[in-house]
Amino acid sequence: MRWNWKMALGLGMIGALALLGILAPLLSHADPAATDLMLRLKPPGTVGLLGTDHLGRDMLARVLYGTRCSMGVSFLILGVSVLTGTLLGLLSGYFGGMADGAISSVMEVLLAFPGLILSLTVVGILGPGLWHTVWAICLTSWIGYARLVRGMTLTLREKEFVKAAVLGGCSHWAILGRHILPNLLGNVAIYAAANVGSITAQLASLSFLGLGAQPPTPEWGAMLNEAKGFLSVAPWMAIFPGVALVWMACGFHLFGDGLAGLLRQDPQGSSDGKECGKGGAFTGGRTL
Repeated sequence: MRWNWKMALGLGMIGALALLGILAPLLSHADPAATDLMLRLKPPGTVGLLGTDHLGRDMLARVLYGTRCSMGVSFLILGVSVLTGTLLGLLSGYFGGMADGAISSVMEVLLAFPGLILSLTVVGILGPGLWHTVWAICLTSWIGYARLVRGMTLTLREKEFVKAAVLGGCSHWAILGRHILPNLLGNVAIYAAANVGSITAQLASLSFLGLGAQPPTPEWGAMLNEAKGFLSVAPWMAIFPGVALVWMACGFHLFGDGLAGLLRQDPQGSSDGKECGKGGAFTGGRTL
């Protein structure tokens, strides 16, 4: 961490933002949904540190509580996408045959549509709402992980340590869990760190279009949607949630870039994979 300044800076930016969300009740005693038309459109420093919006709601409280919503939902989508994509990619790449054909066909069909357009279609069918948006984004975001894992699994299953594990009597699930999966985790972690910013931006985009979080839920994209009609008289309504979005995206980009440099160093030793209880030759997350 001393020499990897990108990873340290990115982790610091993410940690600071997460800390602000956790400490939101202590940093602002205002209710993010409480309205007061007598205090509407007050500039920063007059009523509250960040001013108020068009309904007199405290902007500081809404940005802080919006951190909880935006980051929490983004991590939920990321978790579902990583688990789904990794599992399907392992099955597709290792077993091949009908499993590979079926999973690859589903991915090709979904990749035929732009991710945002497909998400808009799903939300249009299900109706506006935060959870409908979550499932719409999950529908497309797992594909990148599945393609990455499938490609690496196709390479790894031909390696000597995997063949040695097969000759040693290991089951398919033992080989997947103890020999192949550990060699994938580095690259999956790099891709996931770089993908969080995109997930947050897609979530904010759908909310900006009025399809995601619904009022009065404090969410950065929804706040930008409310602010678009007041840019000339109250630009702070768009500036503060916009800065939070950019801050989060930059933090994860720097963290992912630093993590890629860290995991692509030379591996420290390896295992020959002769025993089912030991992993194969760990590559440190490098692309094989």
